[in-house]
Order: sequence, then C-alpha cells, then structure tokens
Amino acid sequence: MIRVQQVSHADAHVAIHDVRQRVFVQEQGIAAELERDALDPVSAHVLALDADGEPVGTGRLTPDGRIGRMAVLASHRSHGVGQALLEALVEAGHRLGLAELH
Repeated sequence: MIRVQQVSHADAHVAIHDVRQRVFVQEQGIAAELERDALDPVSAHVLALDADGEPVGTGRLTPDGRIGRMAVLASHRSHGVGQALLEALVEAGHRLGLAELH
C-alpha cells in the first residue's frame, strides 16, 4: 500500500532529495548540482511512502503552477505511484487556488 501526503520542504527535504538523487542523479545521470534549485523551498511537495513508511516517490508544484521533479524509485514503478503523486499535486494546486497547472 502506498500513501501520498503533502509535506513541507523544511521537514522532508532529506527524503525528497534522497528519492530525487537516486532517480535523477544515480539512475538517469543528471548532474547532481541540477537536482536542487531555489524553487524547492517555496514549492509544494508530495511524498509517496510505502507500507513501512519509506519514501518511494516525490514531486513538486512550483508557485507558478508547474508540476515537476516527479520521481519514483524503480522498484515501485508501474504500480500507480506516479499517478497518485500527480493527483496529490493537482489537489495541492486547487487548495492553493492556482487557476492553471502545467
């Protein structure tokens, strides 16, 4: 079972960046310095947790309504985690009153 929750960057940055590091830097070869940016602290973040409470996916919604930095660990792909993250980010956008999401 996967649980997706909105989290603050301040409280969950270690988990957020661990998932992104594993997916973007280690797996996809993205430069580590590109994985983090100034938008992280001001964006809405969601975190997917497995049954043991371990982070398996993440995504963010920037203040201008851009959904991005979505990452799911390889072991949890094709199980609906990405869809659940996207739905949680759309819900966060609605709560924030954003007229459009990209």
